[in-house]
Amino acid sequence: MIYRYITVIIALSATAGIIGCATSNPGIGIRYLEQKNYAAAIVQFDSAAAIRPHPQIYFGYFQAYMGLNDYENAIKYLMIGLSKFPDDAWLNLCAGHWYMQKGNDPRKALLFYEKARKARFGRSGNIMNRKITEYIGIARDQITIDSLENNLKE
Repeated sequence: MIYRYITVIIALSATAGIIGCATSNPGIGIRYLEQKNYAAAIVQFDSAAAIRPHPQIYFGYFQAYMGLNDYENAIKYLMIGLSKFPDDAWLNLCAGHWYMQKGNDPRKALLFYEKARKARFGRSGNIMNRKITEYIGIARDQITIDSLENNLKE
């Protein structure tokens, strides 16, 4: 299910023109991602990060490692990106999806979704703000369900 969200994020990011890498040849990492050549994409993101770190490089790392089913490195690089760019909307959105789907922690997801809502999404902002509001509602609903289930167990 996280792939569905990531696909939406990729499509909206590409439409808004916000995915770009600070490599000597911009966009190569993204092209490798599109071709599902994840190992080559990671090499490009390594080069880009060494030249000039940018939130979208860490977004790219996340996508590449997810494509390799290497969830440990996917979340590692997402968290590195968030430590460098804590107010980046796309990184916070990905972290929210991660914790809703793979991390199974709607409370953490809610925190990241709320940070994403406060940030700016560029030209796709109106669409993303509506989606974020939906995600926040879903996270809150899941927190309520989890709470009710825990109460029934006691």
